[in-house]
Amino acid sequence: MLAITLSIATFAQSDEAQERRELMESIKQDYIMERMELSEEESKKMTELSNDFREKMKEQRIADQKEMKELRAKMRSKKESEEELTEEEARMALTKKLQMEEKRIRLEKDYTEAMIDAISAKKTVEYKKLEKEFKRELLEMLKDEEKSHQMKKELMHRRQMERKEMNRSRRHKEIEE
Repeated sequence: MLAITLSIATFAQSDEAQERRELMESIKQDYIMERMELSEEESKKMTELSNDFREKMKEQRIADQKEMKELRAKMRSKKESEEELTEEEARMALTKKLQMEEKRIRLEKDYTEAMIDAISAKKTVEYKKLEKEFKRELLEMLKDEEKSHQMKKELMHRRQMERKEMNRSRRHKEIEE
């Protein structure tokens, strides 16, 4: 279980994935800013804060990935040499993972406090609500797209089966004649 978690945590993003992430962040910012009643100054502060937060989270994610990669390599070498993970090593791995989560939570806390200072607590709550709404709408859109893709796959499969059946029927008729 820990190895799976470590593998997922260290998945490297390609440049294309990074570009998509940045595009999505931009769309999210536009979505939120359109729905909030912010002054020009507040909007500017929020954009700066969001960009700063994203950059810090990216740096943290990269540092975490590096640490997890090193930890995973140690665990892999243990497994290959058929040594068992000691209690201390397991504790260390779990502690590292918790420390990484704590760092991300601290970044989130600092970001939220800076938002409150920039636009007020009430508007910060609204901003956070809109972030969740955006994520929910995005997931729904992706689910709908996935369903659409699944339907397309089913239709293609049915068409292929129908074609095969037609070809069999033709061959069978040819043989009978």
